[in-house]
Amino acid sequence: MSLENLDAAQRQLVDDLVVASYSEVSGALALGAIDFERVRRQLVTGKDEIGGDRYWVPVVDDPSGDEPAQVLANRIRELLADEGDLREKQMFGGLVVLIGGRISVSANRNGSLLVRVLSDEVEKFLKREHVSPMLMSGREMRGCLEVADEGVTTNRQLRSWAREVSSSPGRCRPSNPVPTWRVFVGCDGITALPGGITAKAVAAADVAHDTHRVDGGGGGGAHRRADEGGVSPAAISASMAASSSSILRTETRSCGAFRSQVSCGLGWRPMAVAPAMLTARRLNRAVLARQLLLERARMPLPRAVEQMAGIQNQYAPNAYLRLWSCLDGFSRHDLTRALEKRTVVQATLMRATIHIVSARDFWPLAAAIRTGQRDWWLRVTRPRPEERDLVAAAEEIRTLLADGPLRHDELTAIAGKRWRMLANPWLELVRVPPSGTWEQRRAHLYQTAERWLGPDTASPADAVEHLVRRYLTGFGPASRASIAGWAGLRVGDIAAVVDRLGLRRFVDEEGRELVDLPRAPLPDADTPVPARFLPTWDAALLVHARGAGILPERFRPLVFNTKTPHSVPTFLVDGAVAGSWRYHEGRVELTPFEPLPAAVLDDVEAEAERLADFHS
Repeated sequence: MSLENLDAAQRQLVDDLVVASYSEVSGALALGAIDFERVRRQLVTGKDEIGGDRYWVPVVDDPSGDEPAQVLANRIRELLADEGDLREKQMFGGLVVLIGGRISVSANRNGSLLVRVLSDEVEKFLKREHVSPMLMSGREMRGCLEVADEGVTTNRQLRSWAREVSSSPGRCRPSNPVPTWRVFVGCDGITALPGGITAKAVAAADVAHDTHRVDGGGGGGAHRRADEGGVSPAAISASMAASSSSILRTETRSCGAFRSQVSCGLGWRPMAVAPAMLTARRLNRAVLARQLLLERARMPLPRAVEQMAGIQNQYAPNAYLRLWSCLDGFSRHDLTRALEKRTVVQATLMRATIHIVSARDFWPLAAAIRTGQRDWWLRVTRPRPEERDLVAAAEEIRTLLADGPLRHDELTAIAGKRWRMLANPWLELVRVPPSGTWEQRRAHLYQTAERWLGPDTASPADAVEHLVRRYLTGFGPASRASIAGWAGLRVGDIAAVVDRLGLRRFVDEEGRELVDLPRAPLPDADTPVPARFLPTWDAALLVHARGAGILPERFRPLVFNTKTPHSVPTFLVDGAVAGSWRYHEGRVELTPFEPLPAAVLDDVEAEAERLADFHS
């Protein structure tokens, strides 16, 4: 079909699609109003270099379910997760992995693997099974090979290719290059093409020729030669010369990540591969791994606390019990000593609850939540105090603590009950040993964080990024709402940071978006989980981590209810809460919530005996 074959209604629809809403585009496709059934346009929201916030990105509808490229891309991500300086790019019609800024391998749309090799190595690799030259618009790309999906069916084969291919600089080039020209099409119709070709013209040509599909050969139809069935730039310009509009400009600007580019015959378009779906069981294993509950780790205690995104510690023994479940060879003295050495610290932080965090994490986390905490206090406190009065009172208490830590009752006697309201929104206090330890469980001895840890050097902008990364380290993949809920912030407080971090994106079984750090662990769903014991108020069981399924919803009322305001300590079977426990007269007593198989109960009882030894 050429542009001349479009009737007036179809031409108008093509024009409208440039700036139409997602629902309008979906409706047009459903009605078959234009001949590109395999194509849909997805509205992508995000900040970009030209100030707009909406772009159309072409995506292929695949009735078979997961795109082969998506499956292969996820395998590549997992196999190369430990590589340094690993980045991803959408090009060549698929996902390209770069190590140290250089192309390594690429997941092609049809499930094949594209590899970049040195020119003098091409013949050697072509002798292997399932390997052929990479073709782009019928041209052989020098130094680029395609490995059919039969050649990368196993992780061993895939890993071998990833390690063997050359990381030398350069790029794949066609044997017969075509003239270079680019097109950038955004919501405001920006374009940059020779001859004054409009954005609508390019969109019309693409739509009319079904060139938004992403195939292994890449290549949008707007750069195809006329004798190949495409539309030349001249034809586009001539046929759409009257399509000028006040919204169109003809200046060269970048649309950031969301752009269409035709360059040196590559003609790649960003392929918006649908986010991978994580099953509930795999999400469960991911969070258990990050919470160090799949196997006991050997690492420095402060690093373990950071890995877990801190430990909620409403009751002083909780952190000791949690670290015993997570660290190989942990003893009670280890945490007490770390508190005394100030490598970890106990303070009121996220959601105004007591946490143990590393000294490195304290100031960034405190800075990230400070404004939100203050705003909340001012909203809920009645009568509403003047903020300047709170700042002045905080300075008075800071002066009182200059001579050394004070107990809760001492602060109350000197400053009155108001100091409790000031603590942390306007005056960061930490709870210092020997209080708040296994030996002296009441955490009632206070000092300013500045005197205990040193001055605050965290910038608010960097602090929120640190908070997001820290949460995902311990609880990812997670939704934006989960991150904000854990921090005691609003989703809007973290949204801009999440958008700019370049996080991996998944969806859960309900289709909800999850974000994650690029190289964070994602164990297989069938990874075995040993029996594990958790203390009261464990953060892995709270609502922000509900998606991990560590606490089955049918058991939530048995763990958190008005009769047990401090919750109950629990034990896990196969990665999920299966009952509660208590330490009594030298023994750990178990209360399964449902009958357990004999072999499973034996494993739990063996772990319970070890926990009893830890108490003694």
